[in-house]
Amino acid sequence: MSFPLACRGGPRGRSGCPADPIYSAIDAHREAVEAFWSTYQTNPHADLQSVLQVEIAAAKALVDTAPTTPDGLRALEVHLREDDSRLALNFIERPVMIDGRHACTVSGGPEGVDWLIAKRAAELGIAG
Repeated sequence: MSFPLACRGGPRGRSGCPADPIYSAIDAHREAVEAFWSTYQTNPHADLQSVLQVEIAAAKALVDTAPTTPDGLRALEVHLREDDSRLALNFIERPVMIDGRHACTVSGGPEGVDWLIAKRAAELGIAG
C-alpha cells in the first residue's frame, strides 16, 4: 500500500490520510490482555477459556496486521517488547535454517520480534 509522502508517519492519520491499522490491532490486543488478567484476578477459578480465546484472536490479528507508517511500525515494536502476556510472540512464525541445510519454521522469542519488525520495515521500504 502506498500513501503520499505527506501521509507517511502520522500515527492516527492526518486529514485526507488513512489511519494506520496497526493502532487498532494494538488497542484490541491490549484490551484483550487486560480483560484476561482482570477476569483472572477477579476470580482465578473462573472458566478463562472464552477470554483466552479473545486474547488469542487479538494476538493473531496483531501479528498479521502490517503497519502502514514508520510510526505504526515503532508502535508495534514497542507493544511487542512490552507485552506482559507474551502470547503474541508465539504467533510470529519465521523461517530458519538448521545446519545450513534444513529449513524449518520457529515461533516466539525476542528474535521473532526482531524478524517481524525487519520484515514489516522492508514492506514499508525502510532500510534496516
